[in-house]
Amino acid sequence: MFDQEQHIEPNNFLKESAAKTIPQNLENLRQQVGEKDILWAKNKQERLVGNIKKLIPGSSAPEENETIIDHKDDSLYGRIYNYVFPENISINQWKVGGGMSLEQANILEIINNDSNSIEYKANSNHPSDWEIAKNLVLNDSYFKRHQELANALEKIDVTKVDTYPLDIYLDFNKDEDNTIFQIYNKYELSFQETELGFQPILDLSKAPSNEFLFTQTAVQLFTAFEKVQLELSQQLKNELINRHEKRYGNSYVTLGRELAKLVSDNNRDLSNFFSTEKNDDIWQKINLLEIPNDPAAAVLINTLKQLHQTSPPPSDLPISEERTSFLTGTCKDLETYFSSSVNEHSERIIEINNKKYLKEGSHHVDVNPMMINLEPIVFNGIRLPAGNLFRESNNKDAFHYMRPTAFCFDQEYANEVFGEEYRESINSWGPPDEIFKIISTTRN
Repeated sequence: MFDQEQHIEPNNFLKESAAKTIPQNLENLRQQVGEKDILWAKNKQERLVGNIKKLIPGSSAPEENETIIDHKDDSLYGRIYNYVFPENISINQWKVGGGMSLEQANILEIINNDSNSIEYKANSNHPSDWEIAKNLVLNDSYFKRHQELANALEKIDVTKVDTYPLDIYLDFNKDEDNTIFQIYNKYELSFQETELGFQPILDLSKAPSNEFLFTQTAVQLFTAFEKVQLELSQQLKNELINRHEKRYGNSYVTLGRELAKLVSDNNRDLSNFFSTEKNDDIWQKINLLEIPNDPAAAVLINTLKQLHQTSPPPSDLPISEERTSFLTGTCKDLETYFSSSVNEHSERIIEINNKKYLKEGSHHVDVNPMMINLEPIVFNGIRLPAGNLFRESNNKDAFHYMRPTAFCFDQEYANEVFGEEYRESINSWGPPDEIFKIISTTRN
């Protein structure tokens, strides 16, 4: 029974066509994430427009200390007005802020400049100079061209997460246009060549969305819950929607981490995982859960179905009763540290109660107490497949179960389940192939 439930073969479930019926609770979460993504896109548009327009001088000179304390005027002159210390700014920002016109009028003075930045100060802070400076800036060709870009950005009607061409065309033979290109190329805008010139493109297609909710793992997991009328707690749903803890992994990791808390706690209060308001028979519903074909969903449901136990649970590892953080040391880089250790041959394999575990090569102090089981084990009565993460207690005499790792699964499949942040992290330090080979050979 153990082998049948826990042995996870490599699969390509995420590459299959999406299920015809999406569970309603999952559809609701997707819709809320979509609404949040549009808000993100609009905020990015507004932030970019605001950053350009803040270079517009105010109608009147800043009052004494206003620039320092309130930063109400962020134009070139406003930043230095009433301020005795010099200011640093990039050369391109100096240009689009009207700096060259202000320097020619001897209102601003360059103290030092190099290939990237300019250090400058004000030659006067008299209110009459402010009106002169403001008119110089508003008529400066670089400044005006930059504000035309802001106007084109502001005209975009953001209705979805997508890419948006701007109604403006640049001629890179003109320094005003080339300066805009230097500021925004790659980071904020891309540029496509057209018959009219180079057209800026605002990319709002890469929202910090919830990739996991659109996987087959999520479909099969929520389908299993829906069949027995189980619903995630509002707190857990909010975490999946808001993704405040992006650095700590995607939503599958969040679910695995919340489940790990239940495994490590003999009280096993389900209220943080499931909505329990109408679920007096929640354990009966959990017992009725069907094991999905999807490996990652199966790991979670297999674990859930084992939680309801009455007899003292066996354990291959001593169970710590210390309080612990389920975030510290379990972030998206965790798999990267272990993979890098294997690639560098700095990993260690240890044995506890005749079971083998992998230790990483001290890449990070928070990861030093961590280890990954290289073969299936029982922890606090719960059967867990190879590839799960454990933390040694402060007294070094017991352990906490922390979460499933990507190494529970086939490498290609893990890339989809664990999401973009994981892929970017683990691939940045070299191919992670070797660690998957080590765990796959011991998994059986």
